[in-house]
Amino acid sequence: MQKIGNYDNVLNDSNSQTKFDNLNEREFLLHLFEALSGVLKEKFQKYVFYVFSTNDSSILPGVINQNVDADKAILIYVSEERGFIPDQLRPYFKAIFKSYMPYEPGGNIFSFTLGHINDVVFPSGNLPKIKDRNINMFFSGNLHKNRSDLYRQFTVLRFVPLAVLIKMVRGPLRNIFLKLFGSNFSSVEKKMEIHFTNGFMRGYSKEEYKSFLLQTKILLCPKGFVSPETFRLFEGLNAGCIVISDKLPELDIYKNVPVIQIDSWKEGLKKANELLSDPTLMQEIQDDGIMWWMNNCSYYVVANRISKIIEG
Repeated sequence: MQKIGNYDNVLNDSNSQTKFDNLNEREFLLHLFEALSGVLKEKFQKYVFYVFSTNDSSILPGVINQNVDADKAILIYVSEERGFIPDQLRPYFKAIFKSYMPYEPGGNIFSFTLGHINDVVFPSGNLPKIKDRNINMFFSGNLHKNRSDLYRQFTVLRFVPLAVLIKMVRGPLRNIFLKLFGSNFSSVEKKMEIHFTNGFMRGYSKEEYKSFLLQTKILLCPKGFVSPETFRLFEGLNAGCIVISDKLPELDIYKNVPVIQIDSWKEGLKKANELLSDPTLMQEIQDDGIMWWMNNCSYYVVANRISKIIEG
């Protein structure tokens, strides 16, 4: 087990597929444990927190093969995007906090916020107001099957049935699509920045991406490769963007989230254009989004939720 940070009781599980230092949410987790130690105070040391990262649900945490006290063991389960509910792990832990779940399973398994990718975080105060932002719509990301619907809205492919297009946008065909039908649909006139890439994090640098978010009015958040839950959604709300997303799962972490959820990206772009004609409504949604993020996603708030759950 690898010790995390300066804490003897925070460990990266031995069966994690990704080393803690290589996790996209490493910085978020480090700040979270710092906040959690402050919230729990002397009670923090009575628990042992295990971070377990895998995208393979058949791999189980190594800690379950050790003689640990289940009343003191807390599991933070990240990276598995397919919606696996780890029911068989219930007896080994006081509480399991897992990202990417389709519903709240109850018992001692709880939803866990994705947080943010390392270095992509914004101070809550002094975010640019909607009227001061110069990008109407923004998206930059990997083209894959779950983003086929958004992609086709900008091309002649919008006349191709979605089921057919999803089968076509695979492997080397993706690069052919990007060359034939385009990858950059930005428009100076419409103040849009729309880019599709051929891989994860192959677009802008983090600093460029952060700059775009701070200038964006409406952020388009299509599904990730598997799940509708994305770092982009949390980062967009943190940056003060209005977020339009595929339907999110009914989880406690999304309760009353001021995100515009849609069934198709034809509908999504229509709603985006309707919003752009109503600056007053956009400002109200931005204010709600910033407040929601502060009340649900900041390190201290997430730590406080964990503390209340494990302390009963």
